[in-house]
Amino acid sequence: PTPDTPMDIVSNNGVIKYGQYGKNLFDKDNTTSAYLDTQGAAIAISGYSCSDFIEIKPNTAYTFSGYDTIAIENNGQRICFYDSSKTFIPPRGGGSHKTVGNWSFTETSPNNAKYIRVSCGECINTQLEQGSTATPYEPYYFGIYTDGTVETIKDSLNNTATAEMLLKVGD
Repeated sequence: PTPDTPMDIVSNNGVIKYGQYGKNLFDKDNTTSAYLDTQGAAIAISGYSCSDFIEIKPNTAYTFSGYDTIAIENNGQRICFYDSSKTFIPPRGGGSHKTVGNWSFTETSPNNAKYIRVSCGECINTQLEQGSTATPYEPYYFGIYTDGTVETIKDSLNNTATAEMLLKVGD
């Protein structure tokens, strides 16, 4: 397949997937100009970025890290958790850090958490990842992937190729 003649790609063993992959769960291109308050509500303000609802696992540590040059009043970087109906789960969400420069903090999702939202200032090299340690920044990726395994694929004309990574959006 080429951009001029797109074709359906069919996997010979069914493990090619489409969706978010990689360790970074934060998609800066899918944010609104807002920050999260202590009740998990998005408050509109320019210069800040607030994520959409990101599906997560309960009772799991998540680390939020990045770099900012602004932190307005008491509203710096924040993590908030929500249940399956996207209702804020108190008292968590008080995980706010008013930090200028490099920052990183970890919160553990409650046992009834299904979603997380995060907000930060400029969100430079911002990463939300599973685990209790901030690791080197990796961009958010969404696209076709093979879960790290090498796959033989074929298109609808039976052309075959071997690939480990088919597409990284933004590359």
